[in-house]
Amino acid sequence: MHSFKHKNYKILSWLPHDQILNFYKKSSISVVCSRWQEPFGRTAMESAAFGCATITSDRGGLKETFKTNLILNKLNPSSLEKIIKKIIVDKKKLKLIQYENFKNVIHEIDFLIDKMDKLKKNFLQKKINYIRNKNLKILHIGNFDEKNDHRLFNISIANKISKGFIRNSHDTINFSYRDFNSKFLIKNNNILNDKIYNIVENYKPDLLVLGHNNILSSNTIQKVKSKFKSKFALWYEDHLIKGGPNAQNNLNLIEKNEELIDQYFVTTHPDPIKTKIPKKKMNFMPIPADENIENLEIYNDNNRFKDLFFALSHGVNYGKLKNKNIDDREIFLNDLIEKNSKFTFNILGYAGEQPKWNYQFYKEIAKCKMALNLSRGKAMKYYSSNRIASLVANGIMTFIDEKVAYSDFFDTNEMGFYKNVEDLLNQIDKLHGNINKINQISRNGKKRYFSIFNNLIVADYIVNKTFNIKNKYKYIWE
Repeated sequence: MHSFKHKNYKILSWLPHDQILNFYKKSSISVVCSRWQEPFGRTAMESAAFGCATITSDRGGLKETFKTNLILNKLNPSSLEKIIKKIIVDKKKLKLIQYENFKNVIHEIDFLIDKMDKLKKNFLQKKINYIRNKNLKILHIGNFDEKNDHRLFNISIANKISKGFIRNSHDTINFSYRDFNSKFLIKNNNILNDKIYNIVENYKPDLLVLGHNNILSSNTIQKVKSKFKSKFALWYEDHLIKGGPNAQNNLNLIEKNEELIDQYFVTTHPDPIKTKIPKKKMNFMPIPADENIENLEIYNDNNRFKDLFFALSHGVNYGKLKNKNIDDREIFLNDLIEKNSKFTFNILGYAGEQPKWNYQFYKEIAKCKMALNLSRGKAMKYYSSNRIASLVANGIMTFIDEKVAYSDFFDTNEMGFYKNVEDLLNQIDKLHGNINKINQISRNGKKRYFSIFNNLIVADYIVNKTFNIKNKYKYIWE
């Protein structure tokens, strides 16, 4: 607060706006010298419009409020005194500045209202969609594991694909359908369809992705496609070929609404799948890796004391071993253990050893030098459980059945390929004691996995195939 007194110096308290405008009318000069980045400066605009010679600081939007700016070189009293004296002494210049400010108002209310009315009219006449072409709006309907408190975050394909969409600059929202009680869903599927349709009405997505499910009714899909011109893609990670567990049920599930779904993405090579879905719609999709999830470098850990790691579970959502459950992988494991006399194994989910999840899972693989990727059912081209990303992309040397044909993507300096139990034990024996060789294969495998199967590439592939647009990355599996 200034302490000096003068007959022409008055400090006013708060006043209504119309009284402020009257002071502008009586004044020759106004000073608006904000120290902060003034976003607009209504005081500067109003005082200039009422014919004041307006002095401002060079902050934010003050320079945009009128044309004849009198800008302080430095924001201090001497600089302000200098510019005020200059225009008071030169009365002709002062009057010219006042006149130009009064006659050349930039932000005329009539002009601004007319502009806003035209914009409003244009919006009403046209269909609005704020994100188009390169950047899509995507509604991903899947299992995002809130129900299990994200116990499965490190193996969730749904989460990895959504993160891939987002990192590829697509706006993405997730709907976790399994958060609804399963019994409630069976009896009230219309409620679920209505809820998703309401989301679509609000969000107007370009693409709906059904993640490991086919829960929408044909009526809902038809309404969405008709009204919003949205595309539909479906990805699925379980067996679809005879010889795999529940293969026919899985196939029946994805074939529903096949005439309405634009593209399918499955974790098995499509060629041997016998389905009524047109082959041009069927695409192989690898298990994606995410740099923030598969972030281990196991090859750098010098405290590994187990030779081989394997993890088995009887359904990831159940989370525990199921009593009297028969799993064909146990036959392979029994044979492996029976024929082994030399190596130490760390096997989870077997012989009463409960499976472990997320960071407990990471602690267990970090104890081991090598790992086994063994999926349920008959070995099929390109089919693998989602744990392959948790192994290879975390930097542990991984063995996989050669019939899975991952040798199409990796060489023997990046992954191990075995024919049977005896061959697997023989290959382990050749590497046993050569930790440098094991670590080099592990390092190469991780690097290779991220270069060809990371979630940005997989997410881009889904968009590229569904919309038939130019791909951003190379898809090695095509």
